[in-house]
Amino acid sequence: MQTEEILRLAVRGIEFCENGGTLDDYLDYYLTEAEPRRTVSSILFNYFRNKGVIDSYLKRFSSGKTKPAIRRVLSVVFTQILYQSVVPSAIVADVAVSFIKKKKGQGASGFVNAMIRQLVNCQDTASGENKGIDNEIRVPSILLERWKKNFSPEEVLTILEAIKTIPLFTFRSISGGEPENKLKCEKIEGVSFLKRFHFFSTEEPGIVLTSDMMKEGKIYIQDPATALFGELIAEMDVETVLDYCSAPGGKTILLAEIFKKSKIIATDRSLSRLERVRENIERFGFENVEIMNLKTAKSMPDDSFDLVLLDVPCSNTGVIRHRPDVMWNFTIKSLRDIVKLQSEILEDALSKVRPGGRLIYSTCSIEPEENRKQINFFIERHPEFTIEKEQMLLPSLLHDGAFVAVLKRYK
Repeated sequence: MQTEEILRLAVRGIEFCENGGTLDDYLDYYLTEAEPRRTVSSILFNYFRNKGVIDSYLKRFSSGKTKPAIRRVLSVVFTQILYQSVVPSAIVADVAVSFIKKKKGQGASGFVNAMIRQLVNCQDTASGENKGIDNEIRVPSILLERWKKNFSPEEVLTILEAIKTIPLFTFRSISGGEPENKLKCEKIEGVSFLKRFHFFSTEEPGIVLTSDMMKEGKIYIQDPATALFGELIAEMDVETVLDYCSAPGGKTILLAEIFKKSKIIATDRSLSRLERVRENIERFGFENVEIMNLKTAKSMPDDSFDLVLLDVPCSNTGVIRHRPDVMWNFTIKSLRDIVKLQSEILEDALSKVRPGGRLIYSTCSIEPEENRKQINFFIERHPEFTIEKEQMLLPSLLHDGAFVAVLKRYK
């Protein structure tokens, strides 16, 4: 595909996310073909992972405020020059200048050309590296200040190092598969919370994605942190399970593996996303899972389930390694809105847990309002529940962040 078209699609992706969309949605709904999706997604993930650095250069080289359309083009170009080497910088610059000249005229193209020259000639980026760049400018100040308040300096450093690093491509073997013998991969070691489930990483994801093991449902693309809840409940004896927020189905598959003889009902607020759960369950061949729309699930009698899993919507601050765009849309208002939604889901689902049963609350956030504070408020309202287990993971080079609380109902 022409380089100018790649530029256009990448610019459009930035605009989409700035207007409230997510990078995942843009790629899924607007870039369905393998190419240009592969190239554009690489640019956009690198951009959002390093947006703080790129913005600092844009501010440094410009004496005034750059118009949004031109800023987006420069953001893509700076990303390609600083973090990618597929296309030579001279070609990247020529394409961008030509693109802007067609769209905005000679004056704008001259400004873009001057900005690019400053970046290329900048002494500390001449080698293609960002020497001396402070990790703290890689994330929005609103998140950085929160993390400094909530975590130790060592923990904050670990989070920042994880965010700036391209995550490993990881997957899990299903029901005892042995991918080491068939795929170019390594078993992930040194993750203390993993005992039952086995995860692997590879530097050649294409081999994994086109493998017979993938087609046969013997592996699932997943981050190790998603298995935290499974490790905490693996020894429980349950007959009935409700996966209340099941899409896209990764945790439903874990439940089906753990509780092979149990009846599992999977539901979700989104019918389209629930269909993805159905597709995943059918692909992996689990027969103990029933897909049910949310209205029907809500109409089931109270006290029906030994275990109810709530993998609730969240701010996603624990998965910034894989979804770097989310940190740039984080606001206090959005946090309050998602906390309110989580609380409503807890209230909706609690009656389905039988006395003696468990409510599993799970997020991929590291914000206390969504995790321990949310659970504390819930228990204050419902003292029949108590915390049996809980654990939080911070993002690291080996896995995402996550929080899980196991609540037992006593009456």
